[in-house]
Amino acid sequence: MKNQNDIIQRFMLESLPVRGAVVNLTGGLATLYEGHQYTPDEQLLIAECVMANVLMTSHLKIEGLVSIQAKGEGNVRLLTSDCDNNFRYRGLLESSHEFSDEKALLENLMLTMTLEPAKGQRYQSIVPVDSGSLAKAFEAYFDQSEQLPTLFRFVSNGDKAIGLMLQLLPEERERADDWEHIRVLLNTLMDEEMLTLSFDEWLYRLFHQEGVRLYDERPVHFGCSCSREGYERALISLGKQEIDSIIEEQGSVETQCHFCHQVYLFDAQDVTELFSSGSDKASH
Repeated sequence: MKNQNDIIQRFMLESLPVRGAVVNLTGGLATLYEGHQYTPDEQLLIAECVMANVLMTSHLKIEGLVSIQAKGEGNVRLLTSDCDNNFRYRGLLESSHEFSDEKALLENLMLTMTLEPAKGQRYQSIVPVDSGSLAKAFEAYFDQSEQLPTLFRFVSNGDKAIGLMLQLLPEERERADDWEHIRVLLNTLMDEEMLTLSFDEWLYRLFHQEGVRLYDERPVHFGCSCSREGYERALISLGKQEIDSIIEEQGSVETQCHFCHQVYLFDAQDVTELFSSGSDKASH
Protein backbone atom coordinates (compact mmCIF):
# COMPACT_ATOMS: atom_id res chain seq x y z
CA MET A 1 0.00 0.00 0.00
CA LYS A 2 1.15 3.58 -0.65
CA ASN A 3 2.25 5.97 2.06
CA GLN A 4 -0.82 6.73 4.15
CA ASN A 5 0.13 10.27 5.08
CA ASP A 6 -2.62 12.77 4.33
CA ILE A 7 -5.01 10.70 2.28
CA ILE A 8 -8.71 9.90 2.07
CA GLN A 9 -9.90 6.49 0.90
CA ARG A 10 -13.48 5.40 0.30
CA PHE A 11 -14.69 1.80 0.52
CA MET A 12 -17.77 -0.41 0.30
CA LEU A 13 -18.61 -3.60 2.12
CA GLU A 14 -19.23 -6.43 -0.33
CA SER A 15 -21.98 -8.30 1.53
CA LEU A 16 -23.65 -5.49 3.47
CA PRO A 17 -25.24 -2.22 2.29
CA VAL A 18 -22.61 -0.08 4.01
CA ARG A 19 -20.24 2.51 2.59
CA GLY A 20 -17.38 4.17 4.39
CA ALA A 21 -14.29 6.32 4.23
CA VAL A 22 -11.05 6.59 6.16
CA VAL A 23 -8.75 9.60 6.45
CA ASN A 24 -5.20 10.07 7.66
CA LEU A 25 -3.93 13.50 8.67
CA THR A 26 -0.25 13.38 9.56
CA GLY A 27 1.88 15.84 7.63
CA GLY A 28 -0.87 18.45 7.63
CA LEU A 29 -1.43 18.49 11.38
CA ALA A 30 1.59 20.71 12.05
CA THR A 31 0.25 23.23 9.52
CA LEU A 32 -3.23 23.06 11.07
CA TYR A 33 -1.82 23.77 14.54
CA GLU A 34 0.85 26.26 13.47
CA GLY A 35 0.53 29.71 15.03
CA HIS A 36 -2.14 28.59 17.51
CA GLN A 37 -1.48 27.85 21.16
CA TYR A 38 -3.72 24.79 21.19
CA THR A 39 -3.67 22.49 24.22
CA PRO A 40 -3.63 18.71 23.54
CA ASP A 41 -7.43 18.57 24.04
CA GLU A 42 -7.90 21.45 21.62
CA GLN A 43 -5.61 19.81 19.05
CA LEU A 44 -7.71 16.67 19.24
CA LEU A 45 -10.94 18.61 18.83
CA ILE A 46 -9.84 20.61 15.78
CA ALA A 47 -8.37 17.45 14.21
CA GLU A 48 -11.68 15.62 14.75
CA CYS A 49 -13.62 18.50 13.21
CA VAL A 50 -11.39 18.58 10.12
CA MET A 51 -11.41 14.78 9.74
CA ALA A 52 -15.21 14.72 9.91
CA ASN A 53 -15.31 17.48 7.32
CA VAL A 54 -13.03 15.56 4.94
CA LEU A 55 -14.96 12.32 5.47
CA MET A 56 -18.30 14.00 4.74
CA THR A 57 -16.85 15.61 1.63
CA SER A 58 -15.67 12.23 0.35
CA HIS A 59 -19.25 11.30 -0.60
CA LEU A 60 -19.97 14.65 -2.24
CA LYS A 61 -20.89 14.02 -5.87
CA ILE A 62 -20.75 17.65 -7.01
CA GLU A 63 -18.26 20.48 -6.99
CA GLY A 64 -18.64 22.44 -3.81
CA LEU A 65 -17.68 23.09 -0.24
CA VAL A 66 -18.75 21.42 3.00
CA SER A 67 -18.32 23.58 6.07
CA ILE A 68 -18.75 22.93 9.77
CA GLN A 69 -19.21 25.64 12.37
CA ALA A 70 -19.91 25.34 16.08
CA LYS A 71 -20.55 28.39 18.24
CA GLY A 72 -21.38 28.66 21.90
CA GLU A 73 -21.19 30.68 25.05
CA GLY A 74 -19.12 28.15 27.00
CA ASN A 75 -15.53 26.99 26.64
CA VAL A 76 -15.60 26.92 22.84
CA ARG A 77 -16.40 30.25 21.26
CA LEU A 78 -15.82 29.02 17.70
CA LEU A 79 -14.96 25.70 16.08
CA THR A 80 -14.95 25.77 12.30
CA SER A 81 -13.57 24.01 9.26
CA ASP A 82 -14.27 23.69 5.56
CA CYS A 83 -13.26 21.24 2.86
CA ASP A 84 -13.83 21.35 -0.90
CA ASN A 85 -14.29 18.50 -3.37
CA ASN A 86 -10.53 18.50 -4.04
CA PHE A 87 -9.98 17.74 -0.34
CA ARG A 88 -8.39 21.06 0.46
CA TYR A 89 -9.23 21.78 4.09
CA ARG A 90 -8.65 24.34 6.82
CA GLY A 91 -9.80 24.66 10.42
CA LEU A 92 -9.82 26.97 13.42
CA LEU A 93 -10.64 26.72 17.13
CA GLU A 94 -11.13 29.64 19.51
CA SER A 95 -11.73 28.78 23.16
CA SER A 96 -11.34 30.07 26.68
CA HIS A 97 -8.77 27.33 27.51
CA GLU A 98 -10.75 26.72 30.71
CA PHE A 99 -11.78 23.08 30.58
CA SER A 100 -10.62 19.69 31.78
CA ASP A 101 -11.69 17.34 28.98
CA GLU A 102 -13.54 17.12 25.65
CA LYS A 103 -16.95 16.92 27.33
CA ALA A 104 -16.35 20.22 29.14
CA LEU A 105 -14.94 21.72 25.96
CA LEU A 106 -18.14 20.94 24.02
CA GLU A 107 -20.70 22.33 26.46
CA ASN A 108 -23.41 24.68 25.13
CA LEU A 109 -22.55 24.39 21.45
CA MET A 110 -24.75 24.50 18.36
CA LEU A 111 -23.36 22.75 15.30
CA THR A 112 -24.08 24.16 11.84
CA MET A 113 -23.41 22.06 8.74
CA THR A 114 -23.44 23.82 5.38
CA LEU A 115 -23.22 22.50 1.83
CA GLU A 116 -22.29 25.16 -0.69
CA PRO A 117 -22.37 23.72 -4.23
CA ALA A 118 -20.47 25.57 -6.93
CA LYS A 119 -23.79 25.68 -8.78
CA GLY A 120 -27.13 25.39 -7.08
CA GLN A 121 -28.81 26.07 -3.79
CA ARG A 122 -26.98 26.34 -0.48
CA TYR A 123 -28.16 23.86 2.17
CA GLN A 124 -27.75 24.28 5.92
CA SER A 125 -28.69 22.24 8.99
CA ILE A 126 -28.23 22.91 12.72
CA VAL A 127 -27.98 20.36 15.54
CA PRO A 128 -27.04 20.78 19.22
CA VAL A 129 -23.87 19.25 20.63
CA ASP A 130 -25.29 17.64 23.76
CA SER A 131 -23.48 14.30 23.89
CA GLY A 132 -20.06 15.41 25.10
CA SER A 133 -18.52 13.94 21.94
CA LEU A 134 -17.97 15.52 18.54
CA ALA A 135 -18.32 12.11 16.88
CA LYS A 136 -21.75 11.65 18.50
CA ALA A 137 -22.77 15.14 17.41
CA PHE A 138 -21.95 14.33 13.77
CA GLU A 139 -23.84 11.06 14.05
CA ALA A 140 -26.83 13.00 15.41
CA TYR A 141 -26.60 15.38 12.46
CA PHE A 142 -26.96 12.54 9.94
CA ASP A 143 -29.71 10.91 11.97
CA GLN A 144 -31.76 14.09 12.33
CA SER A 145 -31.07 15.92 9.09
CA GLU A 146 -30.35 13.15 6.57
CA GLN A 147 -32.05 10.15 8.23
CA LEU A 148 -28.88 8.15 7.49
CA PRO A 149 -27.50 5.86 10.22
CA THR A 150 -23.85 6.88 10.51
CA LEU A 151 -20.90 6.04 12.75
CA PHE A 152 -17.73 8.06 13.30
CA ARG A 153 -14.51 7.02 14.98
CA PHE A 154 -11.55 9.35 15.60
CA VAL A 155 -8.16 8.74 17.16
CA SER A 156 -5.03 10.89 17.45
CA ASN A 157 -1.69 10.75 19.23
CA GLY A 158 -0.75 14.36 18.53
CA ASP A 159 1.41 13.58 15.49
CA LYS A 160 -1.07 11.44 13.57
CA ALA A 161 -4.87 11.59 13.35
CA ILE A 162 -7.06 8.85 11.85
CA GLY A 163 -10.76 9.07 11.17
CA LEU A 164 -13.42 6.58 10.04
CA MET A 165 -16.98 7.11 8.83
CA LEU A 166 -19.46 4.27 8.20
CA GLN A 167 -22.90 4.80 6.70
CA LEU A 168 -25.87 2.59 5.90
CA LEU A 169 -26.88 3.20 2.31
CA PRO A 170 -30.01 5.37 1.93
CA GLU A 171 -32.12 2.68 0.25
CA GLU A 172 -31.29 0.21 3.05
CA ARG A 173 -32.20 2.28 6.10
CA GLU A 174 -34.49 -0.38 7.58
CA ARG A 175 -31.82 -3.08 7.86
CA ALA A 176 -31.40 -2.58 11.60
CA ASP A 177 -29.84 -6.00 12.25
CA ASP A 178 -27.08 -5.38 9.71
CA TRP A 179 -26.36 -1.98 11.18
CA GLU A 180 -26.19 -3.34 14.72
CA HIS A 181 -23.74 -5.97 13.46
CA ILE A 182 -21.52 -3.19 12.10
CA ARG A 183 -21.74 -1.30 15.38
CA VAL A 184 -20.64 -4.39 17.32
CA LEU A 185 -17.72 -4.96 14.96
CA LEU A 186 -16.58 -1.35 15.26
CA ASN A 187 -16.51 -1.64 19.05
CA THR A 188 -13.80 -4.30 18.70
CA LEU A 189 -11.43 -1.93 16.88
CA MET A 190 -8.61 -0.66 19.09
CA ASP A 191 -7.19 2.87 18.85
CA GLU A 192 -3.69 1.43 18.62
CA GLU A 193 -4.68 -0.61 15.56
CA MET A 194 -5.94 2.49 13.78
CA LEU A 195 -2.74 4.39 14.55
CA THR A 196 -0.19 1.68 13.77
CA LEU A 197 -1.71 -0.45 11.00
CA SER A 198 -2.40 0.54 7.41
CA PHE A 199 -5.98 1.19 6.33
CA ASP A 200 -6.32 -2.10 4.45
CA GLU A 201 -4.90 -4.06 7.40
CA TRP A 202 -7.35 -2.87 10.03
CA LEU A 203 -10.29 -2.71 7.62
CA TYR A 204 -9.62 -6.36 6.73
CA ARG A 205 -9.29 -7.17 10.42
CA LEU A 206 -12.75 -5.61 10.99
CA PHE A 207 -14.66 -6.70 7.91
CA HIS A 208 -12.88 -9.72 6.38
CA GLN A 209 -16.10 -11.77 6.56
CA GLU A 210 -18.14 -9.03 4.89
CA GLY A 211 -15.49 -8.23 2.27
CA VAL A 212 -14.05 -4.76 1.64
CA ARG A 213 -13.84 -3.06 -1.75
CA LEU A 214 -11.30 -0.23 -1.56
CA TYR A 215 -11.42 2.69 -3.96
CA ASP A 216 -8.44 4.78 -5.03
CA GLU A 217 -6.70 6.93 -2.46
CA ARG A 218 -7.00 10.69 -2.83
CA PRO A 219 -4.50 13.20 -1.41
CA VAL A 220 -5.70 15.52 1.35
CA HIS A 221 -4.00 18.85 2.03
CA PHE A 222 -4.26 21.99 4.13
CA GLY A 223 -5.08 25.00 2.01
CA CYS A 224 -6.52 28.37 2.88
CA SER A 225 -8.99 30.16 0.62
CA CYS A 226 -8.12 33.63 1.91
CA SER A 227 -6.99 36.24 -0.62
CA ARG A 228 -6.07 39.87 -0.88
CA GLU A 229 -9.19 40.42 -2.98
CA GLY A 230 -11.34 39.00 -0.19
CA TYR A 231 -9.85 41.41 2.35
CA GLU A 232 -10.27 44.27 -0.12
CA ARG A 233 -14.00 43.56 -0.21
CA ALA A 234 -14.05 43.44 3.59
CA LEU A 235 -12.38 46.87 3.81
CA ILE A 236 -14.83 48.32 1.30
CA SER A 237 -17.71 47.03 3.43
CA LEU A 238 -16.32 48.94 6.43
CA GLY A 239 -16.49 52.22 4.50
CA LYS A 240 -13.91 54.79 3.44
CA GLN A 241 -14.34 57.01 6.49
CA GLU A 242 -13.45 54.27 8.95
CA ILE A 243 -10.51 53.04 6.85
CA ASP A 244 -9.18 56.59 6.43
CA SER A 245 -9.24 57.06 10.20
CA ILE A 246 -7.14 53.91 10.63
CA ILE A 247 -4.68 55.11 7.98
CA GLU A 248 -4.41 58.49 9.70
CA GLU A 249 -3.76 56.88 13.08
CA GLN A 250 -1.56 53.93 12.08
CA GLY A 251 -0.24 54.76 8.61
CA SER A 252 -1.59 51.53 7.11
CA VAL A 253 -4.20 48.83 7.56
CA GLU A 254 -2.90 45.39 8.48
CA THR A 255 -5.16 42.35 8.32
CA GLN A 256 -4.30 38.75 9.08
CA CYS A 257 -6.08 35.50 8.23
CA HIS A 258 -6.98 33.58 11.39
CA PHE A 259 -6.64 30.25 9.57
CA CYS A 260 -3.23 30.50 7.91
CA HIS A 261 -1.85 33.72 9.46
CA GLN A 262 -1.14 35.32 6.07
CA VAL A 263 -0.76 39.09 6.55
CA TYR A 264 -2.26 41.56 4.09
CA LEU A 265 -1.03 45.16 4.34
CA PHE A 266 -2.78 48.18 2.79
CA ASP A 267 -1.10 51.60 2.75
CA ALA A 268 -2.67 54.97 1.94
CA GLN A 269 -2.16 54.57 -1.80
CA ASP A 270 -3.66 51.08 -1.74
CA VAL A 271 -6.74 52.41 0.05
CA THR A 272 -7.13 55.31 -2.39
CA GLU A 273 -6.99 52.93 -5.35
CA LEU A 274 -9.26 50.47 -3.57
CA PHE A 275 -12.10 52.94 -3.05
CA SER A 276 -11.70 54.49 -6.48
CA SER A 277 -12.55 51.09 -7.96
CA GLY A 278 -14.49 49.82 -4.97
CA SER A 279 -17.83 49.33 -6.68
CA ASP A 280 -16.31 46.82 -9.07
CA LYS A 281 -14.48 44.89 -6.33
CA ALA A 282 -17.47 44.81 -4.03
CA SER A 283 -19.60 43.16 -6.70
CA HIS A 284 -17.24 40.23 -7.35
